[in-house]
Amino acid sequence: KVETKKKIVVQEETRTLFLQNNRIPSIMDLASILEDVMWNSHKLLWMDLSNNHLKEIDEDLGAHFPELKTLYLHGNYIQDMS
Repeated sequence: KVETKKKIVVQEETRTLFLQNNRIPSIMDLASILEDVMWNSHKLLWMDLSNNHLKEIDEDLGAHFPELKTLYLHGNYIQDMS
């Protein structure tokens, strides 16, 4: 009798996202893009979008990332946070 080994699948969950210093002009559709490339992107706790070329936050980050606690936006061109 040959013993078979079980394959262990490890699914890591990312809770932080570093996108600083990239000259990103817009984060439109960021949530849908992250859903395609990450497991459980809605569970992000920490996001750094500092030092990019953002002029506005064009989507409701709170709705897409309900567990988000820290958001860095310094060093962008945002003039109005309404």
